[in-house]
Amino acid sequence: AKADRESIIDMHTKKVEELQIALLECAMEYEVKIVEMKMQMLHSKSEHRQKEGDNSHVKLGPESTLLREFHQLHSARSCSQAIKTDGQRVEHMRKQLSKLQREKLALARELNHLKKRERRFDLQRRSLEDALGRVNILQRELAKREQEILDCQLQEKEIRAQLYEVQLALHKAQSAQIEPRKLLSLLPALREWLQAIKKVPWDATLMESCEKSSAPRTHPIHSIFCSVTREIQTLQKALSKLASKQNWLARESSRY
Repeated sequence: AKADRESIIDMHTKKVEELQIALLECAMEYEVKIVEMKMQMLHSKSEHRQKEGDNSHVKLGPESTLLREFHQLHSARSCSQAIKTDGQRVEHMRKQLSKLQREKLALARELNHLKKRERRFDLQRRSLEDALGRVNILQRELAKREQEILDCQLQEKEIRAQLYEVQLALHKAQSAQIEPRKLLSLLPALREWLQAIKKVPWDATLMESCEKSSAPRTHPIHSIFCSVTREIQTLQKALSKLASKQNWLARESSRY
């Protein structure tokens, strides 16, 4: 629409310029004809005066003189009619030129109005582009945050699964028949009992059976004590490992 209006304005401008040139040509032609008519009128007046001077001596002139005057009068009337026609033409062209100038001014005002609207539209378009750019940035940021939330939820699920495994292992350890700490607390009492047995006097019957046997003489209490001590040490190591594992499970559970 803007290009069409500019082309219309250019067309009217060219037409106005052409009409101005034509008007100047008509005006010049009109002035030239007026000068020619004035010269012809002066020439006719001088001839008429000269003829009047000649007619003072001759009452009746030749017929050719009257015919020549008639032709001159007819030529003057034709020139007058042509001047009148040219004047009407010039007036019509002036009116048309004024009309075109008014249209040109109206189109120029409309073009200025359209330019202002175009500038406002450009400002609004730039504002819209900036807003769309900010929206795209926020959308990317939102997508990033949503991905972070999903990652955190996944990590939380993994941690919950690990915590469940730790709690399950701890529950299994706690649900054992005898707790390791309780067994460890019973070991000193067992050692005291063994020491007490070691201090008991020899049984006579047992001594006789030992003397009659061909096996090497070894204190029976000492053998029993050594065997039980080895069993206690083995049990103590196993209970220590189990207690260490239970402590580790407890620490892991407290972390979560």
